[in-house]
Amino acid sequence: MANPLYFQLEVALTDDTIMVDPASHEDFYFDAGSRFDVEVIEPIEFVVDEGIGGDTWPTALLPQPLFRREFLDHLRQLGVSNLDDYAARIVEVSTGREQLEYRAVNIVGTIECADLALSTFNRFDDLYQFDRLVIDPIRAGGALMFRLAENTEIIVVSKVVAAKIDLSLFTDLVLIPLDSP
Repeated sequence: MANPLYFQLEVALTDDTIMVDPASHEDFYFDAGSRFDVEVIEPIEFVVDEGIGGDTWPTALLPQPLFRREFLDHLRQLGVSNLDDYAARIVEVSTGREQLEYRAVNIVGTIECADLALSTFNRFDDLYQFDRLVIDPIRAGGALMFRLAENTEIIVVSKVVAAKIDLSLFTDLVLIPLDSP
């Protein structure tokens, strides 16, 4: 893959990375890619899953997603404009400590652009689990950041955004190159 046009956004997790579970708003699907048609009461609450992980706070918690404020601001400075965000409160139940530096983010927009003839995947009803994901750049239409319609847990960023994400600031982010035909 000489010059990928799109990348999958991931976070490099370690045994020490904090993991969270939703504690409110279970009826809001932040990975659906569509704008909410009702008022969202803030903050959206999460609790630290103290049974796994450690004490390192990542740049982003996926697939919810929760983004650190600095990362959300960084994406907007790069021109990503399809992000609705909401106040989030993450509570460590055992200590009562609260983390307020994250925003619950709704990435508005799904694009059906997986080239299924060139990708390798398993299909479960309408959900695709990809071993190799090939993006059709014509169908992606130059979008800067979106959720893949074939599997909305996959967050895709364009090479324009990927090239400008400051990985020296967000050291745990991983940009996985995706093939194009």
